[in-house]
Amino acid sequence: MHLAIRIIEDEHRSLAAVLSALGEAVAEVRAGRLPGDDAVLEAMVCYIRDFPERLHHPKEDQHLFRLLRRRAPELVPVIEELEAEHRRGGELLRSLQEAVAGCAAGRGSVESLSAAVATYAEFEWAHMRREEEILLPGASRVLTEGDWAELDAAFGMQADPLSGVEAGPELRERFRRITALAPAPIGVGTARGEPEGRGGEGALPRGARTRTQVGIVGAGPAGLFLAHLLRRQGIESVVIESRTRQAIESTVRAGVLEQGTVDLLDELGLGARMHRQGAEHHGVELRFDGRGFRLALSELTGRSIMLYAQNEVMSDLAGAWTQAGGELRFEAEALGVAGMEGPRPVIRFRQGGRDEELACDYVAGCDGYHGVCRAALPRSRREFFRVHPFAWFGILAEVPRLSPELIYALHERGFALASTRSERLQRLYVQCDPHDRVEDWSDDRIWSELHARLSTRDGFGFADGPIVQKDVIGMRSFMVEPMQHGRLFLAGDAAHIVPPTGAKGLNLAVADVFVLSRALAERYATGSEERLARYSETCLRRAWNAQRFSWRMTTLLHRFADHDEFQRRLQLADLEEVARSRAAALSLAENYVGLPFPD
Repeated sequence: MHLAIRIIEDEHRSLAAVLSALGEAVAEVRAGRLPGDDAVLEAMVCYIRDFPERLHHPKEDQHLFRLLRRRAPELVPVIEELEAEHRRGGELLRSLQEAVAGCAAGRGSVESLSAAVATYAEFEWAHMRREEEILLPGASRVLTEGDWAELDAAFGMQADPLSGVEAGPELRERFRRITALAPAPIGVGTARGEPEGRGGEGALPRGARTRTQVGIVGAGPAGLFLAHLLRRQGIESVVIESRTRQAIESTVRAGVLEQGTVDLLDELGLGARMHRQGAEHHGVELRFDGRGFRLALSELTGRSIMLYAQNEVMSDLAGAWTQAGGELRFEAEALGVAGMEGPRPVIRFRQGGRDEELACDYVAGCDGYHGVCRAALPRSRREFFRVHPFAWFGILAEVPRLSPELIYALHERGFALASTRSERLQRLYVQCDPHDRVEDWSDDRIWSELHARLSTRDGFGFADGPIVQKDVIGMRSFMVEPMQHGRLFLAGDAAHIVPPTGAKGLNLAVADVFVLSRALAERYATGSEERLARYSETCLRRAWNAQRFSWRMTTLLHRFADHDEFQRRLQLADLEEVARSRAAALSLAENYVGLPFPD
């Protein structure tokens, strides 16, 4: 990784940490544990003014953006949006400064301060995500070594004191002031009302404390599958989830379950509704050059797939867990994890306006890419990220099934996928520009593209109907190595993200926690940590293979902007090979239905 990218990402992490700490400080003010005129508030806002606004953003404007305009004209619209956001950030910062000053002087309310902090933080987090997911990958592709030399020199001149890189004396003093003034867990100062010596790692403002064997952050597929697998082994766990139960059960997502995931649901006694309402498929259709080829999954592998929406899986898992008395804390925002290298790690979270702490033997980080657990890995971790130059426009439509099985289509206008939810509700996708918005796609445009891309020489057709949901789904790949640190173990999207083309996301999360549950069971049964020590190595082998397969499916079926007729003919030749060769078809089918879970 180039020095400039590392510094930008480190500075983003530093700003995120200060914003998080600022939010905690405001919560302390609201709870009456910190005065509204406390100097730590001013110190944090001054840090934001002095470093991100006065140094970090100007370096991007003057150096990174200038070079990218020259090398990548296709990124100019994104650069212009980011430059506008830099200007908007300055305006929001001034509002934040006014809110802090008003609260300190007694002329402003804590509510106004809290709103200003939330507005600024949400704006900056979205801005940083856009840079890291779109701009920096683009820079890695197009900038020359000479460009990088200029950027490395420019960004290395004045670095952020929070990032661990040398900074000027004024900024070092600003950082020292934040960490000295702020009570734990915000900084290292003594908490108000606490005797000396009570601060330090993991310390919190007074709140309820609980204890369990395994603390699970995140009630997505990884977290809830893990909770059930641990219970089967007699291991206690508590699940912390920031969303409401309604939110995790109502977010509609496609679900292609591998045979191993289906078998595991059956073993846990949770597969009955899936078998009643899901659809078992024994093949999929690959459609290209105006004709279709059926990939006979069951005939080739002896295994099948199940179409059962992810939100339905979540409903089954959450319902069974709570009905059996399992502890699942909804609307509990994870604030951080601490003590991962010691015998008693803790999860800090806020629920019902109160800060609490969950003490554990082990922590499972199942809280996704933007969660707190991945950020707790050491900086020596390696991260691999790729943003793909297209997205999927997805719809949920009230129409009859288009086909008895899934259709994956390559067309000169782009990729299309026909999936199903029920006899009368179908999930359909078309490849689109990653910058498209939902409002850019009228119903007529959607149906026109679907008819064109799914067409065949023999006149395949289907009926249009009401569209009840539309969304744009970004395409990206992400991996982190290692997936563990001390007593923290990442699983699911916290550790890896794959393009949806290979239908591996949920299934990969299930494979992770299957491995983790067996390792924890061995640890509690025998005292051996051998499996735990190999957790990351074991899971990464499968995860990288899933990335490989998902990338193959993506490149096989999508149109790239720089593809000419040569690349298109190669795609068709690859698909012809799958249709002609049993060996090629078997390889594709084995990976699609899912390889056995690792032992």
